[in-house]
Formats: sequence, structure tokens, C-alpha cells
Amino acid sequence: MKELKYIKAKTLSVILLLAVITSPLLVVFASSVNADEIVAVVNKNVILKSELDVASKLLPKASLGSAASGNPSQEQILDELITQRIQLDLADRLGIYVTDAEVDARANQLLRSQKLTKQQQFNRLNRDGLTYSDWLDQIRDAIRLRNLQFQQLRSYVKVNDTEIDNFIITNTPDQLKAASYDLVHLLVSEDNLAEAQLQELYLQLETKNSIDAVENVLLELTADDINVNVFRNRPLTSLPEIFYNRLVIMSKGEAVYFKNDGYWHLMKVVNVKYPKADILSEYKISAISLQTNVVSNDARVKNRINNIYQEIQSGAKFQDLASIYFEQSSPLQGFLENWIIPEQLPPNVGKVVARLKPGSFSKPFAYGDGWHIVYLEAERTSDRTMQKWRNNVYQELANRKLIITIPFWISDITSRAYVEKRL
Repeated sequence: MKELKYIKAKTLSVILLLAVITSPLLVVFASSVNADEIVAVVNKNVILKSELDVASKLLPKASLGSAASGNPSQEQILDELITQRIQLDLADRLGIYVTDAEVDARANQLLRSQKLTKQQQFNRLNRDGLTYSDWLDQIRDAIRLRNLQFQQLRSYVKVNDTEIDNFIITNTPDQLKAASYDLVHLLVSEDNLAEAQLQELYLQLETKNSIDAVENVLLELTADDINVNVFRNRPLTSLPEIFYNRLVIMSKGEAVYFKNDGYWHLMKVVNVKYPKADILSEYKISAISLQTNVVSNDARVKNRINNIYQEIQSGAKFQDLASIYFEQSSPLQGFLENWIIPEQLPPNVGKVVARLKPGSFSKPFAYGDGWHIVYLEAERTSDRTMQKWRNNVYQELANRKLIITIPFWISDITSRAYVEKRL
């Protein structure tokens, strides 16, 4: 008989989800439907006894808090399987899927974190009668669950900049602590400079990108009791302590002002240097791109673009030819005009661009259904170390809020699902 049941132990479900995301020995559920005993029906899906057996054997018991409460019972594990199945069913209906590249990246991250090679992981899984593909499938499900939860609970896991700032200030990574700064500092009594003047000065400094330019603006002030200090390549730990909470969350080019003990302080960070900085290359490219079609086959298009290549080598301007020989159906269409990072480019195209120097062009190459020549207009680099840490903190804080919210959300979607246990 059909019976709707609520899943208990929601906290267990949250812990299990995090274990799935972080552990290399992930639970692998049987993928083939054999003549197994059905232990549960979830909406239009079933959970088989073989799936429960595998989960009972391989679920990382430490993640369940087994040291305090003993090993989980089969009923607890079945509840977790049901909870996951309900969520994956919802992900199917919402069209939430994961690419192979995302799965491979997560698998490699897990292997690195556990200092395991792919072969070592393969051997560990094989000893338990599992395959590497089974492991990747479970990673895929874990990522899908994660993406589903963020989509559904986005309004409950918002993290603002102030929260991120406060977290970095109180939990500063060593890489940020070890930074050195080029900055200009203004100190003036609040009686000698109105805040409106300070705000105007702050706006002026936003467009100044060198120490000399910033210093000149500040030295033009006519107020009394003004002190302008210049710090070059100064480690954060050697700067005045009052600067710390501001500088540790500031990036190159930013300015800030604040009041302390009757004095205004204004700082402009001209440059920041981090040890082992995360430097990002960006490209601006243009292209000549010809596509094959019912009229022009691959051989014709190749011959045509080789002729264009000869014209460029003979002195024709690339941009002039690109304005004529670029078909809008080209797969390169979305990569032109704006600055792009290497990761945005298709791998084959990225390799071509990486070999170019600004002002140079590639030999003709095939990609997609056509032939192309790429011109590297300009290249620049930017330090994304601070942005990387801010992204990390965002994920950390979002995770905390998500963990609090997940049990209530699971109770809600479970109450609307059809669940029949047969264990």
C-alpha cells in the first residue's frame, strides 16, 4: 500500500552531503537495475537492496559521527538514499546537469587533497568491487545536489561584502599578511578639513595610478597641519597598526578614508605585492574566420584562407581583412572585442593564442566547421590574489548558511514527494 513518509534525521543528511563532496572514498550506488529486492520507492524511481548494501559498506562512517553514536543503521542510510533521490529527481526536472570537465576537475581536486594518484584511487575502489567510473558518477551527483541547493536556497545564502571583509580581517590568510604595499597616506586634523572636502579628494584620487600623481594632489591642499606620508614596498606588518584592518582587504588602486582620535586618515593603495601571487593573463583578439557549407567544402575553405594568409604576410592589414572575412556563424564570435582570459577560450584556440605575441597573427588552423587566423591585439596581466580569497570566503560563509537552511528545505520537498519504504 502506498504510504507517504517524512524523512527523519535531517542533520545526518546534511553531514552526509558534505562528506560526499569532500571525501575521495565516495559512496557509490549500483547503477544497473538487476532482479534486486526493492527497498524503497521514491516518486517514479526505486532504490534497490544492492544499492543499500553498497552504501552501508562504503559510507565513510567517521562523517556520520559514529564515534559518538555508533555506526549508522540501515534505516538511517536508506533515509539518506531517499533524500538524495528526491533531490536528484528535482534536479532532473529543473534541468540541472554537470559537464564532464567539471566532474574531472573535482575528481582531480579530491585526489590532490588526499595525495592519491588516479591509479591508487582506482586500486582502492577496485578492492571493494567498484570502478573509477562509478566514483565519477557519484561526484557528478554530489555536484548536482550542490548546484540544486544553491539554486533553490539562493535567497537564504546571500553573503554581502561587509561579511566577507570582517571574515578576512579576523581570519587573515598568511598570503595576505605577507603582502607589501606602495601607498600614500594623508593625515590631517578634522578641524582643518571638512568631510565634504575629503570626499572630493577621495574621488580625485580614484583616477591617480602612481605615487607621484597621488602625492602631488595631496600636496596641493592648503589646509593647515597636513602630513603626507609615502610608503614604498612596505610590508603590511611594518605599517602602523591602525592601517591593518583597512589594508588587508584592499586591492591595488583602491582608496579609503576614516577618522581616528580627531584626525582624518586617507590612504591610496598604488600597488600591492603578494608572495606567490595569482597572476591572470588576459587577451584581446581579432580573427579571420571562414566556415564550411554546402557550397564551400573543407578543401576550398582551406585554400581560400591560405590565400588570405599570404596577403597578410605580404603586408595587408589584418583588421581590414578581418572586417571582410569573418563569418558570423564562426565559433570564435563570442571571443572578440572584449578582454578574455585563457580559460574562456576553447582549448585548441587557447593553445594557438598562447604562442602569439601582441601584434602577431597565427597560421591558419582548423577548428569546428571552419578555418581561422587569430591576431593577438594586446595582452595584459592582473593580480587576482585578493579576488581569489574573497571568492573562497564567500563559499565558506555561503556553506555555513546553507548547512543551517538545508534541513528545513529537505523537510519541505520531502513532504511533497511520494516515498514508500519496504525495508
